This record gives sequence, structure tokens and C-alpha cells, in this order.
Amino acid sequence: MTRTGRILLWLLPLGLAASALGQGSEVEEPDHDPLGFPITFNDEIITRSDVLRSMGITNPDVLGSPRELKKARDQVLFERLLERVADLHGITVSDRQLNDELQAEADRKGGEAQLFESLLQAGQSFEEYREEKRRQILSFYFEMMLMRGFTPEQKLLPWNLWPTPQEVRTAFETDRARTAGIVRVRALDFVIRMTKAERDKLVIQLSMGGKSEEWLEEQQSKILTPRLEAIRKELAKGTPFEQIAASQGSDVEAQKERWIPINEEMGKGGDPRVAFLREGPLNQPSPAFSTAGGEFRFFCVLERDDGGSATLQNPEIYQKYRVLIHQIRARRAGALIKIQALDSSTIEPDRIGRELRDSLLAELRDSVNALRSLGIH
Repeated sequence: MTRTGRILLWLLPLGLAASALGQGSEVEEPDHDPLGFPITFNDEIITRSDVLRSMGITNPDVLGSPRELKKARDQVLFERLLERVADLHGITVSDRQLNDELQAEADRKGGEAQLFESLLQAGQSFEEYREEKRRQILSFYFEMMLMRGFTPEQKLLPWNLWPTPQEVRTAFETDRARTAGIVRVRALDFVIRMTKAERDKLVIQLSMGGKSEEWLEEQQSKILTPRLEAIRKELAKGTPFEQIAASQGSDVEAQKERWIPINEEMGKGGDPRVAFLREGPLNQPSPAFSTAGGEFRFFCVLERDDGGSATLQNPEIYQKYRVLIHQIRARRAGALIKIQALDSSTIEPDRIGRELRDSLLAELRDSVNALRSLGIH
């Protein structure tokens, strides 16, 4: 049987198209609680209080914000859905495995007494904590099933999760063609700007009349020029750029992780900032670039990548694309498995089940589109 045929055989029991059409024609009695409480998931009844306890709220008079409550409700429902997945695919957590994990957690906290004390402070019983740990282990085993491509009962999942060498090459070449001409940079930056109080004061004076735009620019310059010169002196004497950026309010750690794409079109306008990011020296402060409002911005490029040296002969590059494809396919498989489990469950009110299904279908679409963007399926 072809790979397409195997996938179709798997999809047919899910009834994706049929059930989606059928659900749209059902007439249901409206429920009064906007979040659907109480919710019946198979044989279990989930109340608002159950969800509040999952949020660490034990006071029955606390209602919780609708947004946070809905998020926690969905988390509880997906935990129950994972239980159904485990039933369908033979994923189990033995008492020994669970006890070992609980003992390890007690050791990390300094002993069983400290563990029980922390549970008491959190308002959580030991049985609730034990069940929480069991579900965490179930979730881990589910991810491992997707990683390996077969169930704990040694049954192969009906998808080829790990890509072939040709699929890796296709993804690499598609990605390289899409990013041609783009330079990515990691850079620190900070802006020398007026405080809100200073800006508001000038705006008020300008609005009272008798002041021109030239006057405003002059006042801005009087405020910012001394600060600019002070920064230049700090840089000249070797103060680390990172230290100065942090002192000016920049999130340095976040900037270190951020890649900024700069395409060729952005550089055609002669913007000196773009030119510095694309071609300036690494780990050296830029000149002060003027910005809107008379402010000044400094850059320091940490790393630059144009993709030109990337080749599949590099084991790291090859593994990067191989793992990327596998991760996307695993997300797709996970969504399909959860849809199958949802379709074999009973949820009341019906609309709650449809909301969960819509969420899973969105996850499925995202993974399919991500694969298509790499030229594979």
C-alpha cells in the first residue's frame, strides 16, 4: 500500500469531513454558563471549582477572570483528552514509575517533610499532587511516542515522521531560495530619548501657542545633546556596549536572542542604519543615528548570517533541517491523534467539544502549512 493510502486509512476513522459537516447542522439547547460549566467529559463532571483549584484558587467566592478561567478550563480538558489518548494507545504510568518521580521530587525539596509543607502552603493535597505528576509523566510519554514514531505496544504510527535525505534536501533548498538576499543579524541597540515628563512639558508649552516647530527641536536638542555626549565618552573609554544598553532600558538578554532579517530592498534607500547592520564591523558600536523626534539610536552587531556558507555537507545544517521536519510532522501527528481521541469521547455541552476540535484543527492546519512552506508534505 502506498504512503498516501496508509494516511487515508488512518484519516477515515477520524471522520474529519463528515463530523465537521454534521456538527454544523445540529440544534442544541443553549447552556446558561458562558464557559459551559458543569462540563461532562466521558464519565467525569468538571465544575468551575475544579478548574479554579487547577489555578491554585481554593476560595469558593473567587470567580476568576473569564479569560484566565477559559484558558485553565481548556488546559483541564486537554489533560482529560490526553487520558483518552493514553487509553487508545496503551500509554500507562506504573505505580513504581510514579513513586520514583515523587521520591525524586521530595529529594529535590530536601525531604518528604519539606514536600508536604510546600503542598500545604499551596493548598494542594498529596493525592492531587500525585495525580498532577501522573499526568505530567503521561504527557512526557506521549511526546516520546511522537518522537520515536511507534506506540508503547510497538505499533508503528501511520506516518513517516523522520524525513528522507531527499526531503531534507528539498526543505533546505526551498528555505534557502525563500531567504535569498536576506541578511540576518543579532544586534544590541538602545535609544537616547526624553522622559515622558520632559516630552509632556514641551508639548504643553507648544500647544499654548507662540512656539514654533523649530523651538521644539531646539529644546529637544538642549535636553538630548548632553546625554549623547556622555554616552559617546563612555563608549570611547571602553565601557561595554551591553552595560550601556542595559542602563538605557534595553532588554539586553532578549536582544541577544533576537534575529533581525534585512532584505536587499531595505538597503536600497541609502539608510545608514541598514548599511551598518548589513556591513558594519562586528562587536563595535555604531555612530549615533538620528531618529524621529530628535532621538538617537546606537547599534552593536553581535553576529551576521547571510546563509551563503550554509551547505548540507555540514552535519549541523543537515541535522537542523532533519529535526525541523520531524518536529513539524510530530505536531501534525499529535493533532490528528488528539482529534481521534476527541471524536471517540463524549463532551457536554456539545459546543465545548466543538471549541476543542476547532483548536486542534487550527494546530493541524498550522503544521501542514509549515511543511508546505518547506516544499514537503
